[in-house]
Amino acid sequence: MTETLTRVYDEIVVPVDFTSLGWRVLPTAEQLAERFGVRMRLLHIDTASPWSDEDSELLQLHATPLGRSVRVRVVPDRDVALGLGRAVAGHKALVAMSAHARPGAADLFVDSSLERILRTVDAPVVVCGPHAHHGEVPVSRIVLCVDADTPPIELLQDVSAWARQLSVPVDVLTVVPTGPEERLDEMRAQELRLTEIADGFTRDGVSASVIVIRGSRPAHEIVGYAGTVPGAVVALGTHARTAAARAIVGSVGMTVIRQSAGPVLLRRRDSHVHS
Repeated sequence: MTETLTRVYDEIVVPVDFTSLGWRVLPTAEQLAERFGVRMRLLHIDTASPWSDEDSELLQLHATPLGRSVRVRVVPDRDVALGLGRAVAGHKALVAMSAHARPGAADLFVDSSLERILRTVDAPVVVCGPHAHHGEVPVSRIVLCVDADTPPIELLQDVSAWARQLSVPVDVLTVVPTGPEERLDEMRAQELRLTEIADGFTRDGVSASVIVIRGSRPAHEIVGYAGTVPGAVVALGTHARTAAARAIVGSVGMTVIRQSAGPVLLRRRDSHVHS
């Protein structure tokens, strides 16, 4: 998981839709751009633009969200996710975006644009959900969530780079289901796996702890734990792009994004590390 402390990312890219909820990620994006020492690039993917990409090269819009004055570059494309993917291709970019919540048939679910972006964009994505705090709370801790699947190596590299660059510790967390039987062997095996992950962070010079929580609702337990630490960022691995749309983030991940008071860092399991 070794990475240098410089040039972890080339830029922080923020897709903009000009809604009040869409601007919620801006303080987090600004903080990350400053801490990583890179530029922040705001993009609006215009699916109805009459201009070609060449014609719109200098087309920018001015906005004043959250008391800030920002410039947003307009990128014409027929598809938001494809347009964003093309805009970050060839860059070591971190995408920062807000996720809306909309009423569904039975519950609330994360805006489908996030699903399309995760299937299309081969980059880490940090998301602020509808309940994320408006304030500019500094990142204080990263909570890496581990389930039965091994976390993608790219997510481990991102978490290690964030921890070292931002000088924050990492909690390697898992939720062990409760039940009538005490599955001690499984619990010990899971704790050993988490310890191995934490030891990897320690070798990178990162302070890491293992957290095992027992509960029947993993997302609830994750959000509850992260909510006790102001400035905590939850890190999750998502499924491959070929999975069904609803399964890209997974039900646990979607609930965490929807309910978390802080940012959520996502990496697709079939992502590729930038060279």
